[in-house]
Parts: sequence; structure tokens; C-alpha cells
Amino acid sequence: MNVNNTLLTIAIPTYNRAAFLIRALNSIFIQYDERVEILVSDNASADNTQAIAEEFKIKYPQLKYVRNAKNIGPDANFLQCYNLATGKYVLLLGDDDLLVEKSLLSLLDFLEETKIDCSLVFLNHVFFEGDYVDIHHCSKPFLAEKQSFVTSDKSLLMQVARDRITYMSAFLLRHDAFEQVVDPIKYSNTSFMHTCIVFEATKNENTKFGVFVNPCIAQDSAIENTVFWTRPQEILLVFGQREEYVFCEVAPRFGYDKELMDKIYTDFLCKSWRGSIIRIKANANKFWKEYYKSYAKPVLLRHKRAQRKLRPYVFCPAWIAKLIYKCVRPLYRKIRRKKGEI
Repeated sequence: MNVNNTLLTIAIPTYNRAAFLIRALNSIFIQYDERVEILVSDNASADNTQAIAEEFKIKYPQLKYVRNAKNIGPDANFLQCYNLATGKYVLLLGDDDLLVEKSLLSLLDFLEETKIDCSLVFLNHVFFEGDYVDIHHCSKPFLAEKQSFVTSDKSLLMQVARDRITYMSAFLLRHDAFEQVVDPIKYSNTSFMHTCIVFEATKNENTKFGVFVNPCIAQDSAIENTVFWTRPQEILLVFGQREEYVFCEVAPRFGYDKELMDKIYTDFLCKSWRGSIIRIKANANKFWKEYYKSYAKPVLLRHKRAQRKLRPYVFCPAWIAKLIYKCVRPLYRKIRRKKGEI
């Protein structure tokens, strides 16, 4: 609840990622504004996260640091961030993400100048790998739109945001909209609690959405920084059944066009699963048949276009998958970097 006229809370839920947390906090405080509350919710980290946060707090007393006595799980930690936030808007910033330099002031001005309060503001973002230098060393911005705007059209929002609505750091949610969500803990174990909350919080027909085109967030796209690097087989579970549930069941329940949401999800499958399937078959082949049968096959049977597009990858022999991953993938990523796509 907004009790002190704070415009924006930037809340960082974190666990055992002290090095990333340093980077994220530095990116905020270098452009700090008194209209902003910074909150870190530490889920009982076993590394030096607490020491890092306390060092920052000495230099920046504005930092609000909360350490859980025990690990309450990521979903409960997300909810804790919302519940502790006092800002009118709340940004859940991934601990491995950061704010683009000189972006915070323009975002705050947009929030104050927008005459119609938006329940949700979708943020433009860029991608980088390795050490962050500046925005000029990142990918092209995700959004191609030239001007920020406000709309009440859910379909227009989704045509702009597409599958990136699942990217936690890419949107602000107005706190009083969050408070309209009934028992949000029910979305635990969906892997996309934050997105489910967004869909329910924006269920009213008169909901206003903002789209802010100035790049605000820089996402570390290095796969080595994700849990899928060590457990790649879970890609088929998280981005299979669970993301399908969010797009194709939860979103239509709250007024989002089912046909459009199905299309967005199918487009995501066609584009993103190619590399994922090759990587899983190349690096974790012993899990492939089991996880494909349990998580991927049922999803593809419900999305025939994706099934057709992905068939060559599904039936690709393991030895070819290993060859592609070792030789073709680096070349493919080099080309994408030159195009500014990553």
C-alpha cells in the first residue's frame, strides 16, 4: 500500500546471487531518485548476500533490506516483495538484471505525466552477455515502437509484449491492482506466478496499459546464469506445460483473447524450442525421451503448427544434435550478435 507518496518500488527478490546483486544495485543507485524505494528480499541466502546488502545500506541508507529466516521459495518471496512495497508502482527486478543508465528519470517522468493511471506498464528492454558495459554494447531494443503510449486494448498490449509478458523485469504493476488479486499464492508452482498475477490484476474492461519505449532494463542473456544450464531438461516442463497453462488457460480467463494468446504461445514454441531441443539432446540425452514424452509431446499435440515446425529437431539423431550444438550454434549466435539480436 502506498503510504508515503513513493512513486515506484524497485524490489529485488534474491537468493545466493551476491555478485549479480552488486551489479543490479549499482545500476539503480547511480541514478537514484527520491521518488523511488529500493527493496531487497533475501531468501535466506547462504553466500555473502547479507554482507553485500549491509555494505550498500551503509552507503545508501535508503536501501530496505529484508532477510528471511528460512528459504520460503521463490514464489512466496515474490509475493513478499509486493506486500512490503510502499510505492504506487512495483517493479520486480530480477537479481541478474539491471537498469539501463539514465533510464530511471525518464521512466518516473512518464509515470507522473501519464494523466490516466495505468494498472500495468510494459518496459522496453535490451539483452547483453558477460559484463555489462552500456546500452551501446547491448542488443537492439525489444520494442520497435518509437513513441510511448497508453491503451485499454488487451490485444494491442499482447501484440506488443508477446511472450515477453513472462519476463518479470519487463513490467511495472500498480500496487492497488495487485491488491485486487484474490489469493495470489494459488499461482505457486506455475513458474510464472508474476505473469498470472498480471493477468488477474488487469481483468477489468477499463484497465489501462502503458507501453514505455525508452529501454529501461538490461537482461543478462547468458544461458550459463540460469537454472536451465544445470537442469536443461526442465525447459520442456517450464516452457512447455507451465507456460502453456499461463497463456492458454489463465489469460483467457481474465479477458485476454484466447486465439491471440494461443498464437503468441505457438510462435514462441516455434522460435525458441529449436535451440532448446538441440541443446537438451546434445547435453542431456539420457533425459530426452522421458521428458519429451512427459512434457513436450502433449503440448505439441495441442499446437499442430509448432509440432510441424519442430519435427526435424525432435527426430534429429543425438550425434547430429551434438554436432550442431558444437559447430553450428556458435556461428548462429555470432550472426545474431552482428545483427544486434543478442
